[in-house]
Amino acid sequence: MNNLFTKNKVKKLPGKGWFTRPLLVLKTKSKKSRLVGKVLKKYKGTMTAKEGVRLKRMINSYLNCFLIANIPVLETRSVLVPTKNGKYRLFQVQPPVPNELVLSNYLTTCSKEQAIDVFKQMKQIIQKIENFNTTHQEKIGMDPKPSNFAMQNGKVTLIDLYPPQIKGKDELKADDLLKHLRNKPITRASLLLKRLTREVINQKIEKHYETDFLKGKMLWHFSSKWPELTEQFRELMK
Repeated sequence: MNNLFTKNKVKKLPGKGWFTRPLLVLKTKSKKSRLVGKVLKKYKGTMTAKEGVRLKRMINSYLNCFLIANIPVLETRSVLVPTKNGKYRLFQVQPPVPNELVLSNYLTTCSKEQAIDVFKQMKQIIQKIENFNTTHQEKIGMDPKPSNFAMQNGKVTLIDLYPPQIKGKDELKADDLLKHLRNKPITRASLLLKRLTREVINQKIEKHYETDFLKGKMLWHFSSKWPELTEQFRELMK
């Protein structure tokens, strides 16, 4: 199992997240792998078996909550791989998504009508999260930035399940973010995150469960991509 995830020939894909960088597993003549053609996400940092089981459980619960809420999610398999030091590293396996369909790219090339359709779908996702949170013991949040979503068969689909913003048997905490934060790319936002106290980070996590905050952040992202549609986006958000 260890070799299956660590000894593949891979190609770096566009897109650099705070916690991982996607890799496409390539086919080779000398070796066959079940992962060929899949996207592999290797997360920074190792953890104990207990920590790994908790994290994997959180991610699976998070994915399941989105499916219950009828929110499209990219097929994702989370795997804990043992390391030489006796600890574990988190990997995720997903089908490939064309770079041009990731919303951060799609919104730069689509028509106004398509941008408005995507905006409406994102608003519906936020509404479904609010509805789920009022009717279920578990609570879910999300980061509505476009790079976390892609177009799949005409539907806005969540493609990034880390960090799993969920409250239930387990709950996302500041250490879950700091432990797996990549050293690169160094951005102003990531530097700020490292300098914040855990209490402040937990407060920021809490914000991503609030409907008004999600709507405001989503409106900012869409208006940045389509400034000429800002007023129309504001009207649609009401």
